[in-house]
Amino acid sequence: MMRVAFRADGDALIGTGHVMRCLTLANALADEGVDCTFISRHLSPGLVALLQEHQHAAVHLRGGPPGSGGYAEWLGTTEIHDAVSTGDVLPVGTDVSVVDHYALNLQWEAYVRQRSRRLVAIDDLRRAHAVDLVVDPTLGTRTADYAVQAPGVPIRAGVDYAMLRPGFARARASSLRARDTRHGVRNVLVAMGGGDPQDWSARLCEALHPVVAALGARLHVVTGTAYPHRQTLSKRATGRFEVHHALSDMTSLYASMDLCVGAAGSSSWERCCLGLPTVNVVMADNQRTVHANLVAAGAVVDGGRLDQIGVARATRELQQLLVDDAARRRLSLAARKVVDGFGTWRVKGALLGPLLGEGEVRLRDVRLEDSERLHDWQCFPGTRRFAVDPSIPSRQAHDRWMERRVVQPGFHIAEICGVAVGMLRLDPSVHEPVPPVQGGSVAATVSIVIAPGLHGIGIGRRVLEALQFHYRERIILARVLSGNIASRRLFERSGFLPYAPEHLYWHA
Repeated sequence: MMRVAFRADGDALIGTGHVMRCLTLANALADEGVDCTFISRHLSPGLVALLQEHQHAAVHLRGGPPGSGGYAEWLGTTEIHDAVSTGDVLPVGTDVSVVDHYALNLQWEAYVRQRSRRLVAIDDLRRAHAVDLVVDPTLGTRTADYAVQAPGVPIRAGVDYAMLRPGFARARASSLRARDTRHGVRNVLVAMGGGDPQDWSARLCEALHPVVAALGARLHVVTGTAYPHRQTLSKRATGRFEVHHALSDMTSLYASMDLCVGAAGSSSWERCCLGLPTVNVVMADNQRTVHANLVAAGAVVDGGRLDQIGVARATRELQQLLVDDAARRRLSLAARKVVDGFGTWRVKGALLGPLLGEGEVRLRDVRLEDSERLHDWQCFPGTRRFAVDPSIPSRQAHDRWMERRVVQPGFHIAEICGVAVGMLRLDPSVHEPVPPVQGGSVAATVSIVIAPGLHGIGIGRRVLEALQFHYRERIILARVLSGNIASRRLFERSGFLPYAPEHLYWHA
């Protein structure tokens, strides 16, 4: 079993974004049988409960000399003390340590890197790093932005790596279709993130309620696990707006909203994924870059910085959008282009990929419970680009097909160290040209899909080698459409020979 440790904090002051995106990644890793542990110094009770709900181990760090200045005030101790404390509690045999914390940087990384096979930093401050991988999911960030700060360190930069919960990618297509057929504004949302110690949620609701009610719409507010003013907000809400607290299903809430005033934190990517027109506001310095880039992309309206200008501008901008159908439509179209919702798959692949080169490829039969995983892989951008039928099946159609196909032979999941890395399927070669092979071996046509995020690191060839060994008495055919240069190269390097247009074969 692989082991991954996460070092992240979250409370009303820090916010919950660091822990939540680590939790999203941890859940995706746990689906592959990876053991995940969270190491935290500051964790709100709601986040503790969330980790328990998802059955991740949690270790609480205590004490230490006080830190001073900047983000060190959030940490509550010195960087080196935190590094030593973290090193002391890292689970034995930790394969990857992931740090997502503004107060922890080079000094911390140098110490902890010696105690883990790999060290990964999730960051959006464009700082120097001494790690094996940096993931910066900020819109507009490029690998070149780290050329000076982190020379030689692999970088995964840009919003393609924004870690959203899988429900967003799964619901994206249907949510966008439904949004595009609705008219007018019926539901407006206030979303100030997981903490909000200054209670901008309540201030915005007070300002927006008369504006929204005047048009006959309903005002909603969503608060996170670390929100400290829940009781007061509930009293204010009576008969005027609806409060949603610590929802496990944010996808459905965002999909049902027509307009939003939202903080420019990590939840911005969730709203963009579902095309929700938003007036974005800045609550902290670390949100400024995300906010500016989204405004520049035309994906949000600028509601200003709350601690400098209050709620008046956001209220005014929302009031204009309430009656401007064309403006809302433009925002939605621009927002949905920003992020596709598949960043978690990409980050998981980047994190695990280097470790998977050491394990043996094993083939197991596909089970019905693999249906969701395989549909996710089919929906990943580019997977079906060169398929004979490039259209993505609906989940219902896919499940029906799985029920028929899973009981037939030659349908496998390829695993390395227990991690699903690909799908292989052998089907009867009914309509394929006959290969130039002597003898009575039965021919079958192979289909192969490599798991999202694991392309280009040699896994495809290793998976095909496992197939060739498993079916060494068979003739294996492959149809590769013209233009699919990468797949053709893969099959040729695996010993397949061309014998007809778009067709190759292999025989031991």
